[in-house]
This record gives sequence, structure tokens and C-alpha cells, in this order.
Amino acid sequence: AAGVALCACRSVELLPDLKGSDALLLREVRHPGAAPVGESVGAVVDAAVRAVAGGMSVLLPWSPAGGSSLGLVEAIAGALSMRFHAARPPLLALVSPVGADCLSHASSLAEWVDCRRAERAFEPQLPFAFDALQSEGRLLCVGSLDALPSPLPHPAIVLAPDPSLRTGPAAALLREWRHPAQGRRALLLLTAPLPVPTLRPEEHCAQLLAPFSPLGHVQPLLRPLDLRTGEVEAYSMLEAMAPRIAVLPPAPLRSLERVRAAPVRRLAPSATLLLPASQPCLSARIAGPLADATRMRCLAGGVRAARASLLLCEAEGEPPRLLADNDPP
Repeated sequence: AAGVALCACRSVELLPDLKGSDALLLREVRHPGAAPVGESVGAVVDAAVRAVAGGMSVLLPWSPAGGSSLGLVEAIAGALSMRFHAARPPLLALVSPVGADCLSHASSLAEWVDCRRAERAFEPQLPFAFDALQSEGRLLCVGSLDALPSPLPHPAIVLAPDPSLRTGPAAALLREWRHPAQGRRALLLLTAPLPVPTLRPEEHCAQLLAPFSPLGHVQPLLRPLDLRTGEVEAYSMLEAMAPRIAVLPPAPLRSLERVRAAPVRRLAPSATLLLPASQPCLSARIAGPLADATRMRCLAGGVRAARASLLLCEAEGEPPRLLADNDPP
């Protein structure tokens, strides 16, 4: 099978403007024993291409969350082109209600993916090639399983949410592929990372596949893909940004004594986080239907807040206004 060159994804080279930020919030970090992101992505791509080259369709439960997972789609498309350069490559389909929106806004994620992709912005080029892939017919993006071609070409690679296999199109398609009318073979490529490092891979597979036994024509293969920030990256960000407050994930990093750049706070579930602002707050006016549609809710500590996607409009000589964002990222 053809390989594909990958650069390990890492965070942006932090801008000087970010140093001394009011706060840095970190999500859960990758388990220390997990394989590097670039290595894991390469293993997933290689397994998918080998399967279709051998006449198997591939179901890859997937979540369009962040630049690394979007890069996986592009990496698979590139590997298919290399492997099937003399013929039309198998269908690569992305099934997700939000897939089209994620692809259309992918270019705004350039700074969070690998260095070479981020450098394209200065050439200038788009960091992702999704528009070209779709126009050339090498990537099909649909909102539901009903929008896929019928019958689905074989072999094909279908990426669909959710990696947990408890909801979403991937679970529905797996039930259909267990007993296809044509008796076609398929590969179920599981990428959900181990929930705890002590869980054995075979136990992890058994938990994911418990509702689908027997699998019939489907062959499972576990290739964990953990896209969370690594400990080394987390420490690097803390040291480089030197925030006034660092809010860390529930599971502690192994060496908190290394974090000397900022006070550390633990945030309990559902708690309200009040951040100090080094700059004065800006007041903006909301009026008309937008104000009518804004629903304020009371949070802990007497804080009132509303969730909205808004644009700040600062016209010269006029007070700032908040406008509805009709094309949110």
C-alpha cells in the first residue's frame, strides 16, 4: 500500500501578543503512553488504503473536531491518489450533518495543524485542499446516509460520526454492513482512543462492539487516534504564554511543580469561571430581533449569560454594535 508523508501536528508558534494572557484553559491531555499524532494518523491511513486495495469497503467512525481530524480526510485522499494513480480511486465519502460547514471553515484552522500546512498561508495557498478534492470528485460530503449513492460503490471508504458507535450514521451503517445482500467484505476501522491507559485493546474493542455482535461480514481493526494535546505541548504553552491564571483539566498533569509561570486553578464541573481582564471591557448594544432572540440564563454565582454567535461592528463615529453572525465557524 502507498504511504503518505505526515508531519506531527502541534500547536501554533505562539505569537508575542499571547504572552501574559489573562488565562489559559487546557482540555484533557493525551495519555503519556499514546502514540504521537503523526504516527497514529499514518497507521489509520495505511490500514484504510490497504483494505480498499484488497477489495474491502471501510467504515471509519470519525468526528470532525479540529484540524488534526480534518487533516486525516485529506491524508486518506492523498494516499488513495498515490495508490490508484493509474485508475479512478475508490469513493471517499464524509457523512456528517456538520461536515460541509467544517470543511468550508477548515482554512481558519491552519495555525493549529502541522507546520508545513500553516506555512501555505504565506505563499499564499489554502491550507486544506477540500474544495479541489470535491470538485475533482475525489471527496463526497453529504449530510446523511440517505444522500449517499445507491447502491454504494464497492470498495469505498466512509467516514461518519461517532467514534463511540453509540449514536450517529456510523452505528446505522455498521448495522447495515453486517449482513449485506451481496456478501461484500468490509473493514471497521476503530480510532477511539483507550479511555484509560490500563484498559487492554481487546477489552476496548469488546466494549465498543458489544451492541453489534455478531459482526458478520465486517472485520474490526483498532487503530487508536488520540488528538488531544500532549503533556510536552501543554507545558510548552504554559511556559511560553505565562498566563495570569492556568485552568487545567480534571486529570492532573504528572509534574505540576514544573508549572511556575502561573497560578493553577481546578474547575469543578458546571462551575462558573470568572476571568480577570487586563483590558477594560467594551460595551456594545444589541437591538431589534437579535435582542428579542437572546435568551439570558442565570449561572452559578449570580452571573447572567447567553450563548450566541455575534459579530462586533465598530464603525467610525458610532457606538459599537453586535450583529448576528449568519455564517458562524
